[in-house]
Amino acid sequence: MKSSFRHTVGIYELDIYGHANHVQYLHWLEEGRERLLRGKGLSFVKLGESDRRLVIVNVSLDYKSAVRAGEEIDVESIIDSVGRTSVRFGHRILGLGGETVLDGSVTMVFVDSGGRPVGVPEDFRKAFGVPSGKS
Repeated sequence: MKSSFRHTVGIYELDIYGHANHVQYLHWLEEGRERLLRGKGLSFVKLGESDRRLVIVNVSLDYKSAVRAGEEIDVESIIDSVGRTSVRFGHRILGLGGETVLDGSVTMVFVDSGGRPVGVPEDFRKAFGVPSGKS
């Protein structure tokens, strides 16, 4: 399953060089992950209220080109892989001409309230069609 949304870059998202500040990309990717989960009846809020939470353990971003205020971008998010305790989200940001602005991935691990890694919940696996105990 893929989640996609269109965003218009706001002037408040720019850095001193006139293009989107690098941290804004992380915000857009987080929104993409949240939309992906909500599309399956899940959310970070619901997960946070349970005994299993998703925390980020790795972020990899490959910036291809800059975007400026007023430009529209498409943010795409997918689940690349599901391990025993982890989920890797794949992300791509495209300009309206189809050019890749950013490729990236975010790896998250399910943890208990004490911060210890725990298995990916069955409802999460079912929602994304991943068999139990398989990646």
